Amino acid sequence: MCGRAFLSEGGGTDRSGVLGSTARQFNFPFNQSISNIILVSKLDFSPWKILIIDKLDKIGGHNIWNSSSNQLLWLAENKITNSFWKDVLLAWSYRDTKPPSSSAEVLSQILWYNSDILIDKKPVYYKKLVNSNILHINDLINNEGKFYSYQNFQAKIANTNNVVINFLEYYGILSAIPASWKAVLKQDPRKLLEIVDCRDMALLRHSFKPAKIFYWKFLDKIHIIPTSQKRWLEQINITDIEWRKFYILPFKTTTHSKLINLQFKILHRILATNKKLKLFGIKDSDICDFCKTEVQTISHLFWECRVTEEFLDSVFARLADNCNIDLAVSKKVIIFGLLPIQKNMAINNFLLIVKSYIYKKCHQMKPLNLTEFK
Repeated sequence: MCGRAFLSEGGGTDRSGVLGSTARQFNFPFNQSISNIILVSKLDFSPWKILIIDKLDKIGGHNIWNSSSNQLLWLAENKITNSFWKDVLLAWSYRDTKPPSSSAEVLSQILWYNSDILIDKKPVYYKKLVNSNILHINDLINNEGKFYSYQNFQAKIANTNNVVINFLEYYGILSAIPASWKAVLKQDPRKLLEIVDCRDMALLRHSFKPAKIFYWKFLDKIHIIPTSQKRWLEQINITDIEWRKFYILPFKTTTHSKLINLQFKILHRILATNKKLKLFGIKDSDICDFCKTEVQTISHLFWECRVTEEFLDSVFARLADNCNIDLAVSKKVIIFGLLPIQKNMAINNFLLIVKSYIYKKCHQMKPLNLTEFK
């Protein structure tokens, strides 16, 4: 595969059935995503890798593939703009990661943008330390297997890159490392000479047909109900058969990648609402930009908000008048769509467009306008 094709943004058609109803949906084939991880993770130098390596260096370098599933999901949602690379990270995040249990695994954990290492409930990133090659917990450990004192750590980075870090920044990082990880290090104090790969990464690098291995390995997880699906079931009654159909509905309904991507984020509850943006420290308030009174969640934005409710009433009233379509609107229909798919292709496409318009206006912090929407 040439570098140009490898870096292309691409778009999604009906590629939803790769891993079944409980798997994540990708704009690119799952096997292609895994194959591309194999190519990039090789430590050889190829000219086509220059742009990719530059982007990887900002989020952890080659060792990003050793990150936990939650960390990869956070990076895909908040730090990666290229839809191709989002899919690659999402594909790799689907593997079954477990908390580090050995000293070597803890020491190999990436410090930056790590969803387990939080300060003020946000992942940490200090560019000055990244530039000084401080990337892993192991880089905070002295030769005796203990954390550097502030004075010794400052001396280390000053000698390397003439960088200064203050007392609070350094001990803030140490305090953010989970206590369970520190307990593991206390039982087996050491410093690694080389960062170790996680089990899956080692398997990926050294297997003869790694994409095939991971395809079947991930298929074994199909029976596990995703957390996002469990959360939706707390609000809306949906059968297993309906779930399978809702996962493929956007791919059957439209070829517009932005509409497919929006519905993907809704289904998996990763849409950037104000509640989520405040959680990540991007916004100061989680209050809805439309009604100015309630916390903005996915359900609130598309159904519960009084402003959205008034807009939807006007939209479907006009739909009934102009097209003679009297749709029984409900939260389930608005959020997930209308079944059966084949019979309601036009309606489902319309619902995706309506949600896209609502989300666009929310993002722009502008009011919903029926005349403009028409």
